[in-house]
Amino acid sequence: MNTEIEKLISLAVATGEITEKSKATILRKAESLGENLDEVAMIIDGENALLKSSQNINQNYSSNNPFETKTEKINFVYAFKMFINNYPIVKYSLIFFLVCLGFFLFSVLVTLCI
Repeated sequence: MNTEIEKLISLAVATGEITEKSKATILRKAESLGENLDEVAMIIDGENALLKSSQNINQNYSSNNPFETKTEKINFVYAFKMFINNYPIVKYSLIFFLVCLGFFLFSVLVTLCI
């Protein structure tokens, strides 16, 4: 699937609900790019179902922070995923940082064991 369509879907998901207007916009863009409309509609419906199921979980979720809900956390995760996917240099920098952190923690562990 085209990256432009994936970005549009990620943006629609980040809002917390994929509206009919958003779905129509994404389908028009997919049609203009020559994508399979049934496949794109199925992906949109799947993302919408995931959002609704997460909202159902949110109803049973009690947070220690009354100002933060599970939906806000999920939206943050989608926004972070969209940010990482749109800027590959950030993705590779994050991977490099995590690898270096792993080596550092391993060396500390080895030093403590000796």
